[in-house]
Amino acid sequence: MKRVMVFIDGSNLYHALKDFVGCTDLDLGKLAQTLAGDISLGGTSRLSPNVIHGLPLA
Repeated sequence: MKRVMVFIDGSNLYHALKDFVGCTDLDLGKLAQTLAGDISLGGTSRLSPNVIHGLPLA
């Protein structure tokens, strides 16, 4: 059985939605399932930088 895991770059997705669509509401689960298609979805992870005012967190 094939399985796929979807990793989503939260920061880039947010800014692309904000700039091009004008809305940032998105169901990440539905997006991941759409991207997986007929392949079993093993999991979804939203990645985002740990940054406050441009400084990385220690």
